Amino acid sequence: MTAPGGSGRGGRYRYFGAAKQLPGVKELFEKPAPRTVRRTRQQLQQSIDADYYGLRDEEDGVLERVEAVAEAAMLAQARARWEAAQAERLSAGGLVASAVHEADAFVAHVPLPEKAAIEALVVERKKRGLLAKYQSVELASEEEAARRGTTF
Repeated sequence: MTAPGGSGRGGRYRYFGAAKQLPGVKELFEKPAPRTVRRTRQQLQQSIDADYYGLRDEEDGVLERVEAVAEAAMLAQARARWEAAQAERLSAGGLVASAVHEADAFVAHVPLPEKAAIEALVVERKKRGLLAKYQSVELASEEEAARRGTTF
């Protein structure tokens, strides 16, 4: 067998049998590894279209039907979990200070303040709003200093 690059005649050596396995000769017959050219970002982006992002997935209606079935199943599971938890709370008496009003059937699951406390908060908030509206900046700073016990 002749070394690559020659026609078999004209100055090229021929190697037979075990001679082809010699260290210097072996490299002559090995083909160089194919050079892989990496594609640029622009070349990669050229093949991306709307199908890649899933923009036309629901055109045939199959996806909507599959999602509707899955959504109904998930909703039923969530409703069953909620009803089980609600039944457990009611049976265990776990309602925190539930206030039931018969007139409008309202159930509060948090502690409610009394009517007098609510009225006091409303009056205080209105008072602060009026003071902020009509009180000067100097008077407010003097009042704050008096509360802290410091003077100018």
